[in-house]
Amino acid sequence: MGLDLYCCRATIAHLFLTGVVILLCFGAESPLSGAALLESVSQYRHDVWDESNGLTAGAIHAISQTRDGYLWIGSDHGLYRFDGLHFTRFYRRNTPELRDHSIEALIADGPNLWIGTGVGGLVRYRDGTFRRYGRKEGLLDDHVVSLQLVGGTLWIGTASGVVTFDHGRFTHVLDSTVRGEVTALMKDPKGGIWIAEPGHIVHATGAKVAEYTLAKGGQVDFIYPDAAGDVWLGLGGDYLYRIGNGALQLQQVRRRNDGLPAALLHDRRGRVWIATGEGGLSQSSSVMGPRRQIIHSRASSVDDSFAVLFGDREGSVWAGTRDGKLHRFREMAFTLLTSREGLNSDYIYCVYEDNRGVMWVGTPEGLNRIKDGRISHFTTRDGLPHNHVMAIWGGKSETLWLGTSGGLSQFTNGRFRNFSTKDGLSGNNIRVVIVDRNGTVWAGTDRVGLDALTAGHWRHYGIGTGLAGNSIREIHEDARGVLWVGTGRGLSKFENGASTIYTSQNGLANSSTTVLDEDERHSLWIGTPAGLTRYHDGILTNFGARFGITSPVEQVLVDRQGWIWMAGEDGISRVRRSDLETGAPPIGGQLEAFGLGDGLGTLECSVSTHPLAIRARDGRLWFATPKGLAIVDPALWPGKPAPPPVHIEQFFINDHEVRGGNAHQLEAGSTKIRFQFAAVSLLDAAKVRVRYKLEGVDSAWVEADGRQSASYDRVGPGNFRFRVIASTSGGPWSDPSAELSFHIAAYFYQTWWFVAAAAGLLACAVRLLWSHRMRSLLTRQRELELAVAERTEALRVQATHDGLTGVLNRSAILETLGQEILRCQRESGILTIVLADLDYFKRVNDTHGHLVGDAVLLESVTRIAGAIRPYDALGRYGGEEFLLILPGCDLDAAKARIEEVRDMIRSSPVQFGGAAIPVTCSFGVAALQPGSTPGSLIQMADQALYLAKRSGGDRVCRWSDSKEAAMVE
Repeated sequence: MGLDLYCCRATIAHLFLTGVVILLCFGAESPLSGAALLESVSQYRHDVWDESNGLTAGAIHAISQTRDGYLWIGSDHGLYRFDGLHFTRFYRRNTPELRDHSIEALIADGPNLWIGTGVGGLVRYRDGTFRRYGRKEGLLDDHVVSLQLVGGTLWIGTASGVVTFDHGRFTHVLDSTVRGEVTALMKDPKGGIWIAEPGHIVHATGAKVAEYTLAKGGQVDFIYPDAAGDVWLGLGGDYLYRIGNGALQLQQVRRRNDGLPAALLHDRRGRVWIATGEGGLSQSSSVMGPRRQIIHSRASSVDDSFAVLFGDREGSVWAGTRDGKLHRFREMAFTLLTSREGLNSDYIYCVYEDNRGVMWVGTPEGLNRIKDGRISHFTTRDGLPHNHVMAIWGGKSETLWLGTSGGLSQFTNGRFRNFSTKDGLSGNNIRVVIVDRNGTVWAGTDRVGLDALTAGHWRHYGIGTGLAGNSIREIHEDARGVLWVGTGRGLSKFENGASTIYTSQNGLANSSTTVLDEDERHSLWIGTPAGLTRYHDGILTNFGARFGITSPVEQVLVDRQGWIWMAGEDGISRVRRSDLETGAPPIGGQLEAFGLGDGLGTLECSVSTHPLAIRARDGRLWFATPKGLAIVDPALWPGKPAPPPVHIEQFFINDHEVRGGNAHQLEAGSTKIRFQFAAVSLLDAAKVRVRYKLEGVDSAWVEADGRQSASYDRVGPGNFRFRVIASTSGGPWSDPSAELSFHIAAYFYQTWWFVAAAAGLLACAVRLLWSHRMRSLLTRQRELELAVAERTEALRVQATHDGLTGVLNRSAILETLGQEILRCQRESGILTIVLADLDYFKRVNDTHGHLVGDAVLLESVTRIAGAIRPYDALGRYGGEEFLLILPGCDLDAAKARIEEVRDMIRSSPVQFGGAAIPVTCSFGVAALQPGSTPGSLIQMADQALYLAKRSGGDRVCRWSDSKEAAMVE
């Protein structure tokens, strides 16, 4: 269960104030007036706590509430503090200042709670600390019976008289007038005080004192000043005293089984609660009847002996009993009207208020009329076509139109005239009906469209004739006379003979339109399965999950206080219209929701009939549900509850509590910190949310998630502020927050100068290390770059040079030839190439082997390279054949240079392994001709080389333009 309550916890859903008046002469009971039926049904949630919940109180003598929200209960077994969930007991063992367990009086004064004990004197509780006052401090008697505050002065009724406490001093007052036990104290609205002792009453206002003697004697249990200015005195036995106009009158009250009043309470709604000592609790609209006698009627099935009543700041009424039970009566937002009050069914289809203020209710069992406090029923036996009354509308006349499962019915002067498909209706299942300002009756069917009755003739509308769909959910005529029809497939607007259809394709949150309501600004609020839509000045605006609207909206009403109420499958909720109009989501991101704990009989409020909800002329809202009519007065529920008071109860440093003050100076090493806090709401403790933040540590608010403490480890030195805020039922958060500031001192090594010096040294060390590291990195980088360059060059050489001779390979020498030809053609230069081939090289390989052949090749290349210019190119064309490129040389100059090369090759044999191998070479020379390509130029040089070979080798031949080449020695 939400609260850990006594097993007999119940909801008192219907407390009838039957108006039974107990007096000497009393007239007959009058019938209820038009609004009296609702006035007679008050809804309260009733909760009970006893020893099974930790309240081992014995008799309860006093109840009070401190400004931090805690409820305090004085009992025979000590003092109890209640936070809405748990009881904390204070008594002699854990609170030495409470020398007596019997707590007979309590009163809160700002930060103070004053506690009157049986024989232990007066005790003050403040900021978690108890302080006792006794005879030694000036208290007249240690037996404190009653307490009262008048203008900031504490009045204390003791067993030996009355004293006051002001500015830290006790003063014995009225010592010549009040000498006995002061059983009751009560201030009056004019600033005076009433003092009761056995058989004697004193009224003191400044220096003026009036005395009254009670003829019957006896102890006064309570003093009650009423709103009319009279004062009522409760005594044991059969008598009450009334002091009116300065005169004391004795009233004898006829005894009943619920006993005489033991306590009275005036609640925030102006109602009077009457507790009896013999069991019973009553409520009345006023203390005084027509003859100024007490209205005393039983209002509860509770059978306890009540001793004290108290009203808290959140509007709940608390009652303590002589057997130690604590009762709470929490007013709920909704009054539920059901078959108990006379309706013919709890399942409500529709509700309507006619122009005379008569309420009409449709159910599966027929029609209900609520008039002059009485409920009348109409069924098929009275002429209804069917008992399922699903739609009601009245119009300006006294005629009522009813939509039923058996057709349409006109109810006038107690007679029904029925219409069905035989009379022109499209269907008999009528779910919506209205009468427009021109007198046309519009009847919406379940599945076959809309019918209009004008001057006795029916006209049908459906898909294709202006309607978005044939399943009619809502019909509304706005302030300008425009007719709106909501269907399962869209919203149709009929204006000046034309129809406009709105769906999700052109602005609606959902095409299915279930309900419409128009506010005083002529905005239409449209309920759909996907949320709420507003239509204003031709613009559709949707409100969904961002505003907390996450369920289908089946009912919509705008109240006079600026709230939009919605109902559906998840209950009833509301949001401020201004939040929607300004685009600001509700506080906490959630709607204010009402559920079973607020008086609803069920969360299900989606019934497809019309009208499901109405705003009555008195401002109350009526909602149809499957379990009764749920009625709320928005004027009594102006907004979300104020945030509960929040406070920091304890502050621990290194597991030791720190007391007193706010700006604490803590020594160095205070690293382990814990806070104990509380946010008290007696209305619904389970809905309280708490957030906290330690500024200087937390960057954002932290959700407490039900915890009442926050701990921090390893907190360093500095200035800190701990803050706590609270909220309840989606309401606003506390502002200002509860706060506690403190400063933690630093060790020398935590001071700024030490840290700065250490940081400087560290920076120097880091700089040196960085510089060394950078030098190492730069050296390494250079080494890597060199290695990369060398490796790149090696790869390049490997890719472009012959592996044996080291000169350019075939592809590289051909690429060089192509580049040189292009350059010569571009610059009109000259170019000569030479093909060289070693003579009889195969014979060398065959005779001496390939190793000798390789040595001959390598030596020949060396001799050729030594004879050519640095910018000439040499490459191995294939096997023992080589290609030389001689830029800038004409044919003659090239021939002469090659002759020198031939001489160098043949000049001396190649030495290898002790053998001398003679080497000669043949050369073919060709010069670049216009239009030559690398291939054609090599072909010319090859022809010349062929000629040299054919002529015996060891010679240089050139290619000429003649058909044959000439040999040149």
